[in-house]
Amino acid sequence: TDERQRWKTDWQAIVDAGGDRPDALETAAKNAGLELLFNPKTGAVQVRAKDAVWQSTPEGYAQEDIPKAQQLQYDSQLLIQYADRGGNLYERNSKVSCANKNGILSEPLEDGTGVRVHYVFVTEKIVIPVEYRLRGDGFEAAVLADGIQEDDEQFRLVSVSLLPYMGAGGQRDDGYMVVPDGCGAV
Repeated sequence: TDERQRWKTDWQAIVDAGGDRPDALETAAKNAGLELLFNPKTGAVQVRAKDAVWQSTPEGYAQEDIPKAQQLQYDSQLLIQYADRGGNLYERNSKVSCANKNGILSEPLEDGTGVRVHYVFVTEKIVIPVEYRLRGDGFEAAVLADGIQEDDEQFRLVSVSLLPYMGAGGQRDDGYMVVPDGCGAV
């Protein structure tokens, strides 16, 4: 498509230019019951309802006594695995490979229901488009598989994990944990 070609040719120039993106949550969409907020610099997502808030990163994770590598995972909206030609697997997260390298590019959806985000894994030359939107009384997050770009013949994408910590609590939160037994029985 024309949009895919535009991103294929322009993403490196856009990333290199950097830009002055605010490092704060901004309203991306709002309806009668929900508000979708998005941080254009970090890619963080938050959904607010009258009596609840869901975040893509656990609140207060940076103050918790956990390894730095885990903190970087918590601050990521995408976790990917990719392989080189030799079959070696590598893992990357959107905090280190996108946000820290000006590789989060966003634009509002034309219908006003959310935001389209291109997560550019700069070193790996992989671009993963995602849409976050409000639909009625719900929130939808989707990887746009047809728009994924792999611009380096050395690497191929193996897996994508979208919003792996959405709604997760921190170590100090009260709550519960569900542990599957065997093949998925709870």
